[in-house]
Amino acid sequence: MSAQHATVRSLSRPMIHRAVLNHLDFVTGLENLPSSGPVVIVANHASYADHFVTLTLVNALRQGRIWYPTKAESFEGAVSRLWHNSWHCYPVNREAPSEEIFARAKEILDRDEVLGLYPEGTRGPGDELLPFKTGPFRMALASGAPVIPIGLHNLANVLPKGSRRLTDEMGAVAIGPALQVPPGLDGWEAVQHMRDVAREAVGRLVMKASAPDEEAREHSARTIVGLIERSIAANLTDQGTLDVQTTRAMRLLSGLGLRTLPDDAELRVQAVRVEGLAALNRGRALRPLRIAKVNRKATRLADAHPDNPLAAYVAGRTNAALPAALGGSTVRARALYRRSAQLDGAYASKAHVGLAETHMRDGRSEQALAALDLAAASVHADDPRAPLRLAKIERLRDLNSTR
Repeated sequence: MSAQHATVRSLSRPMIHRAVLNHLDFVTGLENLPSSGPVVIVANHASYADHFVTLTLVNALRQGRIWYPTKAESFEGAVSRLWHNSWHCYPVNREAPSEEIFARAKEILDRDEVLGLYPEGTRGPGDELLPFKTGPFRMALASGAPVIPIGLHNLANVLPKGSRRLTDEMGAVAIGPALQVPPGLDGWEAVQHMRDVAREAVGRLVMKASAPDEEAREHSARTIVGLIERSIAANLTDQGTLDVQTTRAMRLLSGLGLRTLPDDAELRVQAVRVEGLAALNRGRALRPLRIAKVNRKATRLADAHPDNPLAAYVAGRTNAALPAALGGSTVRARALYRRSAQLDGAYASKAHVGLAETHMRDGRSEQALAALDLAAASVHADDPRAPLRLAKIERLRDLNSTR
């Protein structure tokens, strides 16, 4: 059965993510969701779409699964049971939750996974909150995991109760920082306090999600750009590639950003950068065609934003990676790398490395050595990849000296 569940997930996950991206127009607070370790998320519940949205948020920011305690009635039919089991739901009796449910929650969190809870216990009428139950907070406090509040706005109109069809309505999300229990509170008092604080926080977040101004959208865009940068820096291999799972997560993250601020140049460049990294994971037959598509986008962005160093760097890299028969050119790549390096900033060292590699491909050893010297001099001490880049520069020096 686990193979069947995996098949359901692999077939439906892309459709779920696409549907969520098409029905959100604002997301903020993604930096508050931990990228590793056990996490409990608590959200308002007005639509089955809530599952899809929280799943997409988690998939954009971390590896691993999110689990949902779900009413036992959802497991009665064969198709419904298959669907809910595939998406890591497990049955609970909402009227009389057993200690087994709390033990199951502890197992999930002990594995450093995510537990998704709806403290209202059932779907409400919309953005207005029902009373919160204490059970979810017993689970959360027993684990010691951070409890992250999430406000979901207008999802009751995106996928109305009883409907299986998405409407044209748009939803929004606001994620808050971890909830805290004051020192000195424990036991039942702590549970009640967290329940009350969580309800207040989720209510505020729903309001925040419902009326974002331009400043809020701009702040969210800058935050998402930073999250993408940090994830790429942490996961990029020495060969300049990302694993498939991280690439998928970054595509989701950039997609959420572009839903929030569609015309933001930095987000558009990051999205193309991630698309280029995804193209490198394609098989040999399809890779050049995918890179050609990314190259066209990157070149347009570099032309439209000549003062953006990352746009020039990405266009340079795709030009260098593309076969000449499909429009690749080391000469054009060098011009773009030079522009990126001249704009300075965080990409200067990478641009000089790319410049050196194109010189080496064309047998220009002296120019390659000069570019490597500039690359080494441009490495910033606070760059998390500084040791790896310096090691790569030395490897390229050695390789260049043997030519």
